[in-house]
Amino acid sequence: MTVDTEERQGSNGIRNVVLVHGGFVDGSGWQGVHRILTAKGYTVAVVQNPTQSLADDVTVTHRALSALDGPAILVGHSYGGVVISDAGNHPARSRSQLGRIRRAGPWSPPTTT
Repeated sequence: MTVDTEERQGSNGIRNVVLVHGGFVDGSGWQGVHRILTAKGYTVAVVQNPTQSLADDVTVTHRALSALDGPAILVGHSYGGVVISDAGNHPARSRSQLGRIRRAGPWSPPTTT
């Protein structure tokens, strides 16, 4: 994953990133990405979803979003793309506060953002 300087310093000023793992794995897979982004000054939350139900995973992701100060970029790998698509409708955040949603992997739904 790369984040170019122009995007990081763009007019949106988003400094929070939430990373959501796919199914059959856990959040430790994001360790390298976490290290890179925090070194670049981002606040990064790695969501550890229980993967027992989509509703539970969205709730855990909502908690991670609620803990952040300011807008966030949601990043989901594989099944995590499904989770962030639903979590992007966070009740405490308007669309402008969410920032961006990024999906990676085969379970990503069609992009509407």
